[in-house]
Amino acid sequence: MEKKIKKICFFSSTRADYGQLSWLIKDITYLNKFKVFLIVSGTHILKKYGYTYKEIQKDNLKNIFKINIFSEKDSLNTYEKISSVGINKFTKCLKKIKPDILFLMGDRFELLSIAQSAFFLDIPIAHIAGGESTFGSKDETVRNIITKFSFIHFVSNKLHQKKIIQLGENPKKVYNVGGLNVESILRTKVLDKNTLEKKLKFIFMKKNLLVTFHPETIDYNNSKRNFIQLIKALEKIKDILFIFTYPNADKKNNEIIKKINKFTRTYKNSVSFKSMGRINYISTLNYIDGVIGNSSSGITEAPSFKIGTINIGDRQEGRIKSSSIIDCKPKTSEILKAIKRLYSSEFKNMLKNSRNPYANGLVSNKIINILNKTKIPNNLKKIFYENS
Repeated sequence: MEKKIKKICFFSSTRADYGQLSWLIKDITYLNKFKVFLIVSGTHILKKYGYTYKEIQKDNLKNIFKINIFSEKDSLNTYEKISSVGINKFTKCLKKIKPDILFLMGDRFELLSIAQSAFFLDIPIAHIAGGESTFGSKDETVRNIITKFSFIHFVSNKLHQKKIIQLGENPKKVYNVGGLNVESILRTKVLDKNTLEKKLKFIFMKKNLLVTFHPETIDYNNSKRNFIQLIKALEKIKDILFIFTYPNADKKNNEIIKKINKFTRTYKNSVSFKSMGRINYISTLNYIDGVIGNSSSGITEAPSFKIGTINIGDRQEGRIKSSSIIDCKPKTSEILKAIKRLYSSEFKNMLKNSRNPYANGLVSNKIINILNKTKIPNNLKKIFYENS
């Protein structure tokens, strides 16, 4: 026996995943064919990270469940503590919603809790952005665990599709639809520069770089050491505006935040944001020369703007990369060389012909068409697919 999908639940824990999911959620909601729910958790409801839940409220969605899994005291926010709290709260929430399918995106550690809850409640999971690789972080393991929990997969590239099948997933349930982050860029109306400057309360300089550096999640001691190397490089440059965004809610992020705040207090050619908001962030990418740090945005989004990315360290090691990416060791001298290369005439000319490997048209329409054809079996038994 099989049943059609009628109730769809989405989960979002960060500014990044909601920015990518928002168009899909809105498109499915406007169809009036499915009843749509959204569970909001993670950093969305923390003031420390800009209380990005207010960005979600602007979309006027219904059936939103707000669940806090973080403690007010940073010292209590260990991965194991957050995960145990999450399992308990998400289980209660999913029992109340009773969705036919749960959409999870990416590889944040918060996904483990809700994925486990859904698994034991026999709620099928639709996983977006599986099959990718980030050998330098724990996200790699989390992503693969979510893959094995999932019933259906929506990936951004043929190589990612192949990797998921290698993990024993049925090829008929693995769809290469492209990257939602690229679709979000295509569908977002960019603000003009004057409007953006007024909203963000700063003036662009002739040269501008966006800086996003997240903690290492395998070797935590690397985070502070590597970020200091980056800061030392930026201190030597006075003719570039550095636009900092806060790091993820990972261990040792406070050390990075403190150094960001100290830098922006000391150097006039810098500003910082807990969260810029999706429209402001995409608009900013439209008016800068490049991004620098170790964020996935530099790999998957920046190439769409024909700008360079200086990717520091091995946090994003293993990802498919555009020719616009400059991989760089976390050393001050190497970072300075990378910045010089980014502004070179040779590199700028190369950017004109670069392409984003995650671009594949309007992804939401593809996912919706697949959902319309998908039926959920009463028995979610999975058989390991032997890839000969």
